Amino acid sequence: MGRSFNVNEEGNYGLWKGRVLAAARGKNGRAVLQELKDALLALPEKRLIEGDVITSEGDVCAVGALALHRKRASFPEFTEQQIVEEVLKDAGGLDGEETADFGELLGMKWCLSWTIAWANDDYYSQLSDEDRYTKMLETVDLLLEGKSPRLLG
Repeated sequence: MGRSFNVNEEGNYGLWKGRVLAAARGKNGRAVLQELKDALLALPEKRLIEGDVITSEGDVCAVGALALHRKRASFPEFTEQQIVEEVLKDAGGLDGEETADFGELLGMKWCLSWTIAWANDDYYSQLSDEDRYTKMLETVDLLLEGKSPRLLG
């Protein structure tokens, strides 16, 4: 089962959910989720955008928050705008599966990265940016606790 895995086919949803939860419960998954939580908590404005990883103003989705957090740690001498520009070089204009691919480059298993991107951009799409932030933080917390968030059924 590769990336063409169709979660909508009968019987596949349970397999997908199992893959996501296994990725989240693994040593690497827990470490990346903890780092994602730290990244979300470090955001100066508690909001997440949808449909893009990062904007030139520094607004981010959940995956973008992780990328921004890592760039801040790697380049403490940079201004905030320089850090935003560095992340834009890596991820500006990405959406959907491209965001999941970028999350994989950041160390997430692809299924977990796709689920985070999907939750941010689709599942919570009707929420305000501030409410999306709250729900994504709750989702990450549940995954860290080894629980299945509601979005996984």
